[in-house]
Amino acid sequence: MSFLADPWSAAGEITALPGGQLLPVPRRAPAAVQCRDPSPTLERPPLVSKIRVLLGMLVLLALAIGAIALLAAVKANPVWFTIVPLGILFLGASLIRSLGWFNKESR
Repeated sequence: MSFLADPWSAAGEITALPGGQLLPVPRRAPAAVQCRDPSPTLERPPLVSKIRVLLGMLVLLALAIGAIALLAAVKANPVWFTIVPLGILFLGASLIRSLGWFNKESR
């Protein structure tokens, strides 16, 4: 009996173990079916106001720079100079987005 290098290559054949035991080779799962036409009932993603995004990011940037100045004034550990501004930017952006402030209003 021979050994198969890839047990997934032969569907339904028998593989021999070194002790002479026989194992059935598992079959591959069928390929996923892809839908070519999107359903007309799917919603479009919400539009984003570029001006609001710009203004929101500028406000968050000003807060992050203010936090850096405050950390420098209190002579904080250098690790905080990375953690605090990035936290303000990422958490602030996700909070503003979840509040819907970046969504463009329909006309």
